[in-house]
Amino acid sequence: MSVNETTVGCGALRKPVAKAAALAALALAVALSAGALAGCSSSAGASDDQGAAGTATQPTIGMTDFTTTTMDGGTFTNEDLADYKLTMVNIWSTTCHFCVEEMPGLELLYQNLPEGVNLVGICLDGDFNKQVAESILSESGVTFPVLLDSESLGQSLTGYVSSLPTTVFVNSKGELVGQGLAGVPAQGSDQDVADAYLELIEERLGSVQ
Repeated sequence: MSVNETTVGCGALRKPVAKAAALAALALAVALSAGALAGCSSSAGASDDQGAAGTATQPTIGMTDFTTTTMDGGTFTNEDLADYKLTMVNIWSTTCHFCVEEMPGLELLYQNLPEGVNLVGICLDGDFNKQVAESILSESGVTFPVLLDSESLGQSLTGYVSSLPTTVFVNSKGELVGQGLAGVPAQGSDQDVADAYLELIEERLGSVQ
């Protein structure tokens, strides 16, 4: 995923699953919003396991067919998106300090979401760094669902992420809606973060059927 904005990079633990062709496809499917953003780099897009660009057909990026577990041991699938017109999906890791810093703002957003909108997180290293992830969520007061990464999520979405946090928006079918975002939309108070994300949500709601 190429980033046109000014970013601040930092490393992120990641299980490499991305292919170069699929990474290019995500850059086309999820255009990044303009503005000065801060974020972390993910090693997903720089794996030695990457295939040659152009050797694979363009995948369908989104959350239309997946199964995973939540941090608290529950099951979460694409069917859980069906009850909402729009779901904001925040992809993060415990090693990205920008991701951690925005957590309280995301929780504030969650408590004030418009009707028909949901928020979920995906912690890329939550399966092998679970204690740290749980501590971050507890200290931030997070109550929204946080998913662990899975093979099916990697094939459809998370395997193509090269910047953290990355935020995308999907409809009730798990299809991408509008532009995604690499980095944080605002720096400042928790309210500033919540307001910036809320503005993005309202923009996406206008294009949801």
